[in-house]
Amino acid sequence: METVQTLDEELKVKGTEFAQLKQQLGGLLRKAQGSLAVRDVSTVVPDGMVVSTENLKTMVCVVPKTSADEWRASYETLTEYVVPRSSVLVEEDADYAAFAFVLFRRVDDEFKKEARSRGFQAKDVAGTELRGEGQDAEGEGEQVGIASTRTDSAARIQKLQAEVENKADVLRRWCLTSYAESFSSWIHVTSIRLFVESVLRYGLPPQFLPVLIKPNARYESELRKVLSSTFAAHGGHHYDEEGVLPFVHLELDIEE
Repeated sequence: METVQTLDEELKVKGTEFAQLKQQLGGLLRKAQGSLAVRDVSTVVPDGMVVSTENLKTMVCVVPKTSADEWRASYETLTEYVVPRSSVLVEEDADYAAFAFVLFRRVDDEFKKEARSRGFQAKDVAGTELRGEGQDAEGEGEQVGIASTRTDSAARIQKLQAEVENKADVLRRWCLTSYAESFSSWIHVTSIRLFVESVLRYGLPPQFLPVLIKPNARYESELRKVLSSTFAAHGGHHYDEEGVLPFVHLELDIEE
């Protein structure tokens, strides 16, 4: 029982680790392949359209397609310091449209808040971050390209897919080995129980024959009747009335 309990606890840990890994992969795939509402919109903006300076940055706003006209009419005035006529449709799906636009960094948080109040989702574009205080080693604002972001995203998904496949293979092999060990423990306990219950029923010295039978499922009921009739002399006269079998009977459900 200690062996089986240890295996059971280890299975829970390994199963949780595998589930978390699959969940991470699912999240990345949703961001890469899902609707614009959940996708990483960085990959829909062409490289040449990305603006990233000490003061300016490109953002993407995802709006319901039914609100596209409202977006075009209002985005310049949601906050101050939004570059006029900078909105460009970069992607759309069945329900949403994604617009890239430019604004001053100082108002990006305020813009996100105002956009959210209108039912719009303003999102940062990966690749527009500035290192440190917005400067490189020579004191210049550094623009980070978006092309590498696309590559990194695909590489992360590919790496995680490989990890999930490897984890699944390891878990599968562990389960096969552990199942054999736990099954052996189960049969051992069952054998002890068979011996004890036989002694309790028929007394000492032990004179009985343990038999393992795997019947055809269609004939289980008939086999039970034949065995009961055969061993009726060993205390099975109450079988028909009370369902008490004249032999010690333990079932092993191994089909699942």
